[in-house]
Amino acid sequence: SYEGAKTKPRIAAQEHVKRIEVSLNHQLKQFFAIAPRSLRNRLFEKAFGPSISGEFEMVGADYDGRYDLRNATQPDFLFLAHDKCVAIEMKIRAKSDIEQVLKYALLALAVERKEHSRENLLLFMGKGSFSSLWREGFASVEDMRKKLESEKPKFMAGLPERFQGHKDRFEEIVSKLSFAFVNYSELAGMLDADAPPFDGSKGSEVYRNLVDGMVGELGRRGLT
Repeated sequence: SYEGAKTKPRIAAQEHVKRIEVSLNHQLKQFFAIAPRSLRNRLFEKAFGPSISGEFEMVGADYDGRYDLRNATQPDFLFLAHDKCVAIEMKIRAKSDIEQVLKYALLALAVERKEHSRENLLLFMGKGSFSSLWREGFASVEDMRKKLESEKPKFMAGLPERFQGHKDRFEEIVSKLSFAFVNYSELAGMLDADAPPFDGSKGSEVYRNLVDGMVGELGRRGLT
């Protein structure tokens, strides 16, 4: 049918964007795994302020089974310190929406049900401005929070059964969830500033090469 013909290119385009995001996601995961751990603190302090520090561990690919998520939500990145849980949602061309934010709140609930409660933070990475990240074009975090509150009851009604008994805590997580936005140009600048100039040591040479490669990749993709 004509409608079917129209949807095929759109689906193909969406799949292409998803593949692009997945490949950058893998590269950033490898980068964070190899780079000094202090870099994570610098990124989180830049995004959320100097009070956000700790020994952050990046959670591996086993998070779905570890927290009994059963594909209820799929974080791009998840970092845990003893008292903090930082999730990162990265976008290239695709837009984010309120449901995605609520899924990250559900992730925070799932993590604490298996471990203990933490301060929960969500960092968005995207190209350009905070507003351009959203389908709804939110001008500010406050605007996004208003929509979050209005969409929350519908999302909670559809929570998987194993989370239904924790609705009060879920609401509390949503209301206290901290948000930040860093665009890829800011990320590239931060990475560049973090790597020391080459001082003749193998360590500084390796880290400089690693940062130059990641910054170059962001530029090659037209994100900076």
